[in-house]
Amino acid sequence: MREFLGRRVICAPMAAVTSADFRYMVRKFTDTLVFSEMCSAHALVHNPNLLTARIYAWDHPIALQIYGANPGKMVEAAKIAEKLGADVLDINMGCARRIITKQGAGAAFLKKPEFARNLIRELIKNVSIPVSLKTRIGWDKFQPGFFEQISDCDLAFLTIHGRTARAGFSGDVDTGAIASVKKILSVPVVGNGNLFTPGKAVEMLEKTGCDAVMVARGMMGRPRFAEACINAVNGEPVREVSEEEIISDLLEHARKFCEINATTSLKKFRQHIYWYFKTFRKTPEFYDRIQKVNDYNHLEAFVEWFSGSVPSARENGSHQA
Repeated sequence: MREFLGRRVICAPMAAVTSADFRYMVRKFTDTLVFSEMCSAHALVHNPNLLTARIYAWDHPIALQIYGANPGKMVEAAKIAEKLGADVLDINMGCARRIITKQGAGAAFLKKPEFARNLIRELIKNVSIPVSLKTRIGWDKFQPGFFEQISDCDLAFLTIHGRTARAGFSGDVDTGAIASVKKILSVPVVGNGNLFTPGKAVEMLEKTGCDAVMVARGMMGRPRFAEACINAVNGEPVREVSEEEIISDLLEHARKFCEINATTSLKKFRQHIYWYFKTFRKTPEFYDRIQKVNDYNHLEAFVEWFSGSVPSARENGSHQA
């Protein structure tokens, strides 16, 4: 449904990134559609209380993404997703990680378009919420036939990453292929891939004619990034986020991580710290100190050290909002 794409920028599902704590931060700055981390249908059926599938009052609108190759398990998981409060059910047919594709799931569906079409139809039939699909332009080359095969499925929208599964995240994004898919399908199409600046989001829309874009890795450590892209596509000013705002966002994110995960340990949060500081100059001591951040007090001490030891720390990159 087009109402979920009204902002023309939506936020991608990313394992170990778009967890509830990060979504909370994104939601502070925009009310656009956000996605959960991808959830295994098998795991969700066996444990409907999975933390990765948990939806909070502030999450909406939210799409819960599932993956799997067993139609029965996928249908069961879809029904659970609806009961959990998802506003949209998203089907993953684009993950190219071998651990996923060797199960016949994710991007492996690009090799079996008829099976993909039947599964999409079965999922749409069994839930009352809108169903969307995320995929790639093909397995090892652009496959217009895949999209022709699923063109009569009543999807709410389709998100397409402009690379093949074989390419992973290397090489250029094929905006021409995305534009071709837009012409094949009657449902809204969302372009995805290499959107690391607000300008790239605008360029994707202009080159492909797609209805919206999905930002992904560009959000890592940048909870205000979707807001920046929304401003850009609407022709509004895009400002640089200050160092103070970045650090404030980091600390608030860490507090929310501890609250949601009922933990005082920040060992699993360290990767987020790297991402928040990715536009700052870093020294060997920087990396050494991050490895010693075990709890919130350690994080505060790290921030205090960093702020006092590295004046004018920004590199050429920037955070924007």
